[in-house]
Amino acid sequence: EAMVCAADLALLDVSVPRHMTLPAAGRVLIVGDVHGCCDELDQLLQMHHKAGDTVILAGDIVNKGPKSVAALRRARTLEQCYSLIGNHELVSLRGRAARGGGSSPDAAPRYAWTDELEEADVDWMRRLPFTIALPAHGAMVVHAGLVPGMPLKAQDSMAMVTMRNLVREGDATFRPTEKAEPGATAWAHEWRGPPHVYFGHDAKRGLQRAAHATGLDTGCVYGGALSAAILEPGKSVQIVSVKAHRNYAPKRRDGTAVSIPAWLGIRGALSMSNPLVPPAMIALSAFLFAAAVRWLRA
Repeated sequence: EAMVCAADLALLDVSVPRHMTLPAAGRVLIVGDVHGCCDELDQLLQMHHKAGDTVILAGDIVNKGPKSVAALRRARTLEQCYSLIGNHELVSLRGRAARGGGSSPDAAPRYAWTDELEEADVDWMRRLPFTIALPAHGAMVVHAGLVPGMPLKAQDSMAMVTMRNLVREGDATFRPTEKAEPGATAWAHEWRGPPHVYFGHDAKRGLQRAAHATGLDTGCVYGGALSAAILEPGKSVQIVSVKAHRNYAPKRRDGTAVSIPAWLGIRGALSMSNPLVPPAMIALSAFLFAAAVRWLRA
C-alpha cells in the first residue's frame, strides 16, 4: 500500500484548482485503477472506446504493475482523456524526487521506474485534479471518496485520495479513515448524493454498486479485472471490464502486496521485498554457522 502524508501534497502544482468541471454531455468512459496495467487499458479502450468519447481515469494509473510509464503516457496523450490524482501518483512524485530522476539509484528502489519519466510526465502528474464534476450526467469522479454533508471545497485533500471508510461521530458527522476500524462502514453506502460519485482505491471490496456511488477498482493488478462505467445520455449506466492478463502483484501472507522490481538486476533480486530472500538468508546463515563449527572442531 502507498502510504501518503500531508508533505506529499507540497509536490503538487498549487496553481491548479483541486476541482475540475467538464461540460461533457456526450458519452463518458470512467476507468478504475490501472496501476501500470497498460495492456489491459489498451484492450479496454479498443473494446469500448468510441470516437468522441470523454475518458476519465480515476487515479492510481501507476505503480505495482509492469508498465507504469506507458500507462501514464497513454493517459497523457489520449484525446479527450482526463485523469485524477491518486495516492500512487503522490508517492510516485515523492519517489521520483528522492531518486533525483536516477541520480540517486539506491534511493526508493520501488520507484526506479520513475527514472524513465520525462519532465513533461512529472508536470502532468503534478497538475492532476482531485475531483472531476460531470454536471450533464449528475456525476462526479474522485479517487478514494468524499465525506457526506461536507461542501466540496471543504473536503480534505488527503482523505480524497486515501479514504475507504467512515466512522460516525454524531448524528450527521463522519470521520474519514482508510483502514477498517470498529464501527466503520464503507463510505459509498453513506453517500446520499447528488451527485452520483464514481471512485476507485478499494480493490478489496471490488465493484461497489451503492445507491449513489459506484466503486470501479476491481483489482486488475492483483489478477482481477480493469473495469469502467459508461455514461451515455438516455441510457442506463453500463459497467464493462477486461480480465487481467495475470497477477502482477502477488500478496504476502499478511495481505500486503509484494513489490515487483522495475528491473531484474541483482539488486532487485536481493531486495528484502522479494519474498524468497528472507528464507534464503536464514538457510545461508545456518549453513555458514554449521561450517564455522566444523572448522573450529577440526
